[in-house]
Amino acid sequence: MIRQEVQPSNCEKPDSCQRSLVALFRSLVATSTFAFLAGTFGLWAHGDGVSPETSDLLRHDGSMAILPLPTFVIGLFLLLWVAAAIGLWQFNRHARLGFLLLTATSVALTALGGVAVQLPFEEVLEYAVALMDGAILAMAYFSPLKGRFAVNG
Repeated sequence: MIRQEVQPSNCEKPDSCQRSLVALFRSLVATSTFAFLAGTFGLWAHGDGVSPETSDLLRHDGSMAILPLPTFVIGLFLLLWVAAAIGLWQFNRHARLGFLLLTATSVALTALGGVAVQLPFEEVLEYAVALMDGAILAMAYFSPLKGRFAVNG
């Protein structure tokens, strides 16, 4: 019989495990925020590398056709999103609630927004942000990190 030696994991050392969770959480917050802003401001050109037909379709995007929002509301939403991300980085409990509310609002606005015409890369980016935001919320509310939010805020 072959005997395997079991190596201790980082989580058998509570401080090391906590640091790993914090690093993962902060990485998710930073990556999600960057991807959200990249998607919002379109850090790539729509017209470059797409056929004239695709370019024409992209011009007929109906986002916010059902529930149009003034530009200042969209700008305020973006500022609040970034502020919540900064607060999450610092484990601020008010930021955690704010991020939850902003995420729920984003889902509602997407449902009420209208027809969106997007490039596949944009769609993938939106899915990635949604998955990261779900992981951020799960870690903030249901992991050992939730205790850090109780003391900071």
